[in-house]
Amino acid sequence: MASKIKPQPGIMDIALYVSGESTLAGRKDVLKLSSNENPYGPSDKARAAFARTAQQLHRYPSTDHAALRAAIAEVRGLDADRIICGVGSDEVLQFIAQAYAGKGDEGRVRQVMTQVLASKPRNYLAALTHFQRLVELDIQSRTVRIDNAVPTSESQMDSIKASLTQKYGSGLDFQFFVDPTLIGGLRIQIGSDVFDGTVKTRLAALENSF
Repeated sequence: MASKIKPQPGIMDIALYVSGESTLAGRKDVLKLSSNENPYGPSDKARAAFARTAQQLHRYPSTDHAALRAAIAEVRGLDADRIICGVGSDEVLQFIAQAYAGKGDEGRVRQVMTQVLASKPRNYLAALTHFQRLVELDIQSRTVRIDNAVPTSESQMDSIKASLTQKYGSGLDFQFFVDPTLIGGLRIQIGSDVFDGTVKTRLAALENSF
């Protein structure tokens, strides 16, 4: 029987995003200025640009956003190679988490949080919450917990580290624990992946089979 697919730890605990209020008693035409809604509608230039683009809506856009980055760079006097485009500020923060977050990077994460709080982009609180969770999940995915019924020898540690590094890549944080209740064998957990070869688990499975 196939095992049930489970999400990463903590995923189901993430609260659904709730957008800001967009209602006002007695009015049906409320605009959310905090979400960049425009009471005057799109400009003529925006309409013309959309009309030109409408003929190519069946094509997948460039994923490097080269044309957009070049246009932004020209208008703002910036280097296009130093501009990142994303689907909302939360995706850009996700890029940052994937690039920098991890063991020993608390200072960098704190710096990102400080800069976001200072600039306060649209929906920044929701983005920061999402960013915090991404950091936690990233750390969990690279934390290796090894439970052994007896103290793990140095040679066993080296063998386990080498094997798991080959499978999951470098940058893993190995944590070894002794748990006599396991009776024998090892239990290894990396994020949501669990490898349980302990005598305790085997005995429980045998007992449940009767």
